[in-house]
Amino acid sequence: MSYTPKSYRQIFQDYLINAYGVGLLGENSGFMDYVLGSNEDIENTIVLELAIHAAQVANFYDQLTIVRNEQNIALSNFNGLKIIGQMYLDLRLPDAAITELKIYIEEESDENIIISSGTAIQSKTNDNIIFYTMEDCVILVGQLETYVTARCGTVGPIGNVAAGDLDSFVGGADYGLNVINMYAATGGRKDETMEEYRSRLFSWKYILPKGTYDAIKNAIDDVAPVDSYYIEQYWDGYGTTRIIIDPPIQRVLNMVQNSIDNVKAIDEDILVVPVETIPIDLSCTINISIDQIVSPTNITKETTKTLVEQALKLYIDGGISTLGIIERGMSIGQDFVPFEAGMYIANNVPGVKNVTFDFPSDPVEILSHERGTSGEITVAVV
Repeated sequence: MSYTPKSYRQIFQDYLINAYGVGLLGENSGFMDYVLGSNEDIENTIVLELAIHAAQVANFYDQLTIVRNEQNIALSNFNGLKIIGQMYLDLRLPDAAITELKIYIEEESDENIIISSGTAIQSKTNDNIIFYTMEDCVILVGQLETYVTARCGTVGPIGNVAAGDLDSFVGGADYGLNVINMYAATGGRKDETMEEYRSRLFSWKYILPKGTYDAIKNAIDDVAPVDSYYIEQYWDGYGTTRIIIDPPIQRVLNMVQNSIDNVKAIDEDILVVPVETIPIDLSCTINISIDQIVSPTNITKETTKTLVEQALKLYIDGGISTLGIIERGMSIGQDFVPFEAGMYIANNVPGVKNVTFDFPSDPVEILSHERGTSGEITVAVV
């Protein structure tokens, strides 16, 4: 549909010019006096009627513009965008976070221990956040632990708790068991925003054809619990692709594989694998005595030591800071750079004057299929 929208002023002016052209309006020099004067003047009556018609036509143009824009991805509002989009891509709905729990005992049991689906585990930082196991699991005789996926009972980003945040059963019940989430919870998200959806619709012609890079990427992004990933094309020759997924949780890997199977080419070989975690051992010296007239006490040094250790774990593994901020930690393929870690410590631990890394002194290379995790951390405070 092609048209040129007009304003009320343009339409009214065209009406007057056309009326004058066919003789409905005269050339009398007192024309404006007539218009502003007697309501019974024939020319003034015509002008008023033309003004009414111009207003109606201008309103029609406004409505026509709205209808026209609703057919344009770039201009449509959200309701119109959803109508356009349903022919191509589904809107991403809000979702609840999931994570993997480690449920364990200190001593072996002489009988199997069954943990039922729906067992509730509570966040230690927010009493309103509760996760529920998604299937039955069992600690077999002779074993000390089992792993199970859990889903947050609340939809949205609030469920993306840090690693180690889920450590107790609801109501204080412990069933003689211990519980902890080894990885940060992922996948908690709100409705897709209008601009996010609009951006995806602009790429629909690349996303829809099976086997394209954009189709694979969109399929992974559709799986909410995926925190980060790396796509390695031709990793084992033409037609092969390897996708590295973080977090390395089997349920998440299965979700990604199912999503990709729907969009990959028939002859395409796509391997979905978990990210390989690489422990990084650290040793550093923290100076808090520079420019101090009085030497720091042993208590101050010990407090600083603890804070630095926590800061380094947050920088590498992610977690919840003392300010309640969720830190995501290092991502796939991100190298550990001592200088950057030192700056993080200086910005987050009060009183730190200088940070020297004794080991490693040089950056630690992390490959594209790896993610660094904290190993043994040694901190000396002087």
